[in-house]
Amino acid sequence: MAKSAGDKIGQAEYNALYVKVTQVRGAPADVTDDTTAYGWNITSSAISRVVGDKVTAADWNNIRTDIINAYDHITNSNSTSPAIAVLSAGDDITASQYNNMETISDFNYTNRFTTHATHLTSSSFFSTLTGAWNGTKTLSVVCTWPSLTEKLAFWNAGGILRFSFSGANSSGSNKDADYLGALNGFGTADLTATDLSTTGPAGTVYTTRDFYYLKNDNNAQDRTLIRLDLSDVNPSYTVYDENYIRVLARDTSSTQMTFKFQVVDADVGEDPTFGIDEDVNTDVTGTLTALTPNSNIVSATAPTFSSAGWV
Repeated sequence: MAKSAGDKIGQAEYNALYVKVTQVRGAPADVTDDTTAYGWNITSSAISRVVGDKVTAADWNNIRTDIINAYDHITNSNSTSPAIAVLSAGDDITASQYNNMETISDFNYTNRFTTHATHLTSSSFFSTLTGAWNGTKTLSVVCTWPSLTEKLAFWNAGGILRFSFSGANSSGSNKDADYLGALNGFGTADLTATDLSTTGPAGTVYTTRDFYYLKNDNNAQDRTLIRLDLSDVNPSYTVYDENYIRVLARDTSSTQMTFKFQVVDADVGEDPTFGIDEDVNTDVTGTLTALTPNSNIVSATAPTFSSAGWV
């Protein structure tokens, strides 16, 4: 709560700010709703003060450090606006200084699932399906974290899992051209703690199926995250409109998630020359990239990848 000149600012006000700061930085909360989730799994410089304790300038400076470092993780800047002054030994905190700390702390809490792009470290897994294929082909990739705490910290601190397709070595038929356009036009799809987004033209994007949606799903079933129908990219090849590519997800355990890349040849044989459901002769690559928070204060654990390849 904002303070005015003359207001008392002591242990109670310090602890209210301390709780807000340490929720963002501290142990992850094991919840299923992103509105109540928090925790980057890092230690704070500040410590709690109990009734009767004198809150010193050093205490305020420690909490200032925690606030600014969290702000830097989010924005890649330690120059906050408004600025937060350093106190000297014996100084009393003013209403203006307290309000500035509270303003930036509120900003950090609101943006606690965000990390600046420069604070993300990339690691990837990919597999390529080669040769002629038909029907449904699936690439399952299991992501594993060492513990639930490290899994939650990855997502809470702004971790991203990014999905993409690509195609190559097409035979040149209309059907292959259709798949090639879809695979290379898919763009990327990003899964975060609070969102699913895409840079591509997919007609079906489940934007609310974020990490916490999947966690709350309690391993119920594979959930489609994004589906790109071939007609979304190449509407001129109408005989292949039944075909599509998609990504599915499931939160399988406290330490694992499973993702599936699928290419689906579902057309019913309207080939204008032969009247058959011809094979696809386009190589398909599915790539899963982990963008792991790694800033001055956060060093989240990237998931490891395991897969049996395309089947």
